[in-house]
Amino acid sequence: GSSVCTSCPAGFECPDTTTNTQTVCNLGYYSTGGQAKCTACTPGYACSATGIITKCIAGSYSTTPNSVCTTCPAGHYCSHTNREPIRCEPGYYTETIGNATQCILCEEGYQCQTG
Repeated sequence: GSSVCTSCPAGFECPDTTTNTQTVCNLGYYSTGGQAKCTACTPGYACSATGIITKCIAGSYSTTPNSVCTTCPAGHYCSHTNREPIRCEPGYYTETIGNATQCILCEEGYQCQTG
């Protein structure tokens, strides 16, 4: 009998070359096919199991490994790196969730919660 080698499909890892064992990539990991091990999604990106990689939009972030981007929480902002929310300094705040750029200085005579 003859043997035929086949490539491991996208979305799976095939760690054992002596068997046909295929394991689905966990959430936050991906494989574009032909991989012994799934690859972790990079911080600041969301990844599907088959390797569709999307940068988190401004005002959202992702930590590794992650399959989705999360909205930046109140009292924080999510900078251009989108890797993790940055807490506002004392005396600063954000008005909404999903703040993309910066915290706002609290006006004199007001108390602001940073979140």
